[in-house]
Amino acid sequence: MVPLAAFALALASRGAVAQGVRPWSPPGQDTVQALASEARLLFRRADADTLSERGIVPFERVGQAARRLLRRLGRQHTLAAPSIEPTLDSLGLDVDVVHDLDIPSIVLVMVRNPDRLTQQAVGYLLWFRGPDLRMQGIAFPPCVRPRLESWWSGDARSPYSAAIVYRQRGESGRLGFKYLRLSADGFYWDLVQYEGNGPELGTHGDATFADLDGDGRPELLSFSQAPPDSVLTVEGSVQPILREAIYTDRGQGFVVHDARILPGPLSTLRLFASALRQGDRDGARRLLVNPDLLELAVAAGWATGRSPRTFVVDRQEEGQSWPQWLGARITGPQGVRRWVFHFLLRDGRWLIREWRAEETPRTEPVRGTAPDKTGGTRP
Repeated sequence: MVPLAAFALALASRGAVAQGVRPWSPPGQDTVQALASEARLLFRRADADTLSERGIVPFERVGQAARRLLRRLGRQHTLAAPSIEPTLDSLGLDVDVVHDLDIPSIVLVMVRNPDRLTQQAVGYLLWFRGPDLRMQGIAFPPCVRPRLESWWSGDARSPYSAAIVYRQRGESGRLGFKYLRLSADGFYWDLVQYEGNGPELGTHGDATFADLDGDGRPELLSFSQAPPDSVLTVEGSVQPILREAIYTDRGQGFVVHDARILPGPLSTLRLFASALRQGDRDGARRLLVNPDLLELAVAAGWATGRSPRTFVVDRQEEGQSWPQWLGARITGPQGVRRWVFHFLLRDGRWLIREWRAEETPRTEPVRGTAPDKTGGTRP
């Protein structure tokens, strides 16, 4: 007598044959496609930007799909982990898959709702604990361009650390940061620093990791737009003054070790205008290739302005992200005039080489002009 279970299995097999032979696909591919299909359907139904117990379900499905694909690669091939990103994208999903080349077995999969770009994102850390591929989700603001840095900490209580830098969506381009440490047993990650509880990396810039002291643990370097200036104003396509900061981990997370305004022509012009206003003539002279030019600046009335709108830098060397000349309109006792400032790098310092008045274009060149007392030219 044929057992009932075997008989049922035989019937199921005949049914499958009757439906036709299906094309071969890699093991588990059907499951990945099913998870992706469910996620897409649920993403389209999302009606809020903030994650909820119900709203996180499609993100979980994408995380599970990524986990299956990464497990298929195996621990010995995690260097190829980013290759699963185009596979997931081809299924209609929106993900980034990144890792640290030095420790490729720790992988970050950033999952976004492709139908609601303003919704929070979820980042899934995947890592191997022996043969077990573990996964842990972390909520993020709507963001793009995540980068992961992982390193061995040498501390038995938290043997590995990971830091994530990302850029928030929107015009501000604000940089975000998260810092995590792996538990001693390797089962989960503790979130040490996050939005509002960690470094403020600023806007319209970038950040990177570098082992500056060679101890095997990275420092965090950030470059961002400096805070609003009370000395001069920057407009148009002129590259703003940049702030450089170095953050180090002193045991409780990353804190500022050093911060400064990044040297360059624009920061030199700012220092020059500030020294003029403060009456620091020696400081102003040190920023000039020719110290005699200081008297021309004083004669032009540049030392009397107090508003940041007195100096408005609105032009820079065309086609250059790192310009060596800047155009500005400056308000003095005689009204507004336009000037072009040229700079020179000498002994590691940017100095003002000269400035010239910017004349209104003419159809015929003017001959026999002579310099006026402000350093410009007059017919």
